[in-house]
Amino acid sequence: MRSVLSMNKFNLLGNKEMKLHKKHFVGFALTMAAAQAGATPFFVDTDGTGVGISGTFDATVCATCSGLKTQMDFSYNSETTITLDDANLVGDAITTIGGLGVDGFNDIGYGYNRISGFLPGNASAGFVNDSIFFDVFSGSWGLSFDFELQGEITAASGSTVESLKYNSGLIEVFLVRDADPLTSGGGLEFINIFDMTVTGSDNSNNQNFIVNGFVSFSGDEDPLFQDFFNTTGASCAGSGSSFYDLATCVPPVEVRWVLDQNLDDEEVTFTADPTVAMLSGNHNGSIKFDVPEPASLALLGAGLLGFGAFGRKKAAA
Repeated sequence: MRSVLSMNKFNLLGNKEMKLHKKHFVGFALTMAAAQAGATPFFVDTDGTGVGISGTFDATVCATCSGLKTQMDFSYNSETTITLDDANLVGDAITTIGGLGVDGFNDIGYGYNRISGFLPGNASAGFVNDSIFFDVFSGSWGLSFDFELQGEITAASGSTVESLKYNSGLIEVFLVRDADPLTSGGGLEFINIFDMTVTGSDNSNNQNFIVNGFVSFSGDEDPLFQDFFNTTGASCAGSGSSFYDLATCVPPVEVRWVLDQNLDDEEVTFTADPTVAMLSGNHNGSIKFDVPEPASLALLGAGLLGFGAFGRKKAAA
């Protein structure tokens, strides 16, 4: 379960310019089933990227690949700004930033905001979750992220937030490695490899909070790593099965994701500014990816066509 950190009595967003703000939030219509996404196995391919450690690959996938994974576990810090409309918190707008956007792009920030592991954990292709190993094992790498989400409070009791929802936002995913693998103490390098566009959330289970959306690319990502993440669920004809291949396929194939984290009620801290309140916390959970099988897409298309035909008949009656 997550614990509540001491509340900051200032508006963090007003004092920090985040790289995340420079990206545009993109939305697509074909996200109606995101909350019900399953878990399509995925893997990473380190070919040509300069990372990866001999002896940590799974040759049954490819010579430079990890084994098949079903989820990523994570931990992070967050700060939520509440825009107060009146004495009732319900309906008040919220903006949440988290990950590296809270602590900055440094060793301390990565230590609290990172992908902590894969499941299953075998054949990691050089993945580590502690920056100390970047200096010890040349070619080792990690993953981190930062984000900004927008939503509103949906239930509260006094100053306790009981539930909330997000309807938009963006999570940037970063590959992390030693900034200079030839020397120690060079700091960390953060390389944006893909994004996760947020389309909605669900807190119907009061112990878990679900956020969902789809994998996206803004064009600012490092092309060296655009084929780093791959799925077994689908491929683009004439291209490949990487997240990038699917996102840029014509028509695009949507890689959905579901983020599931522990959730407790949190106390609101009111600030000197009567229009602003704050929440702060640390969290952990997991992320799964899903790609609809071709048959599922065909059924969805048939359903939409059937609905359209029904609508035309009704209009003609």
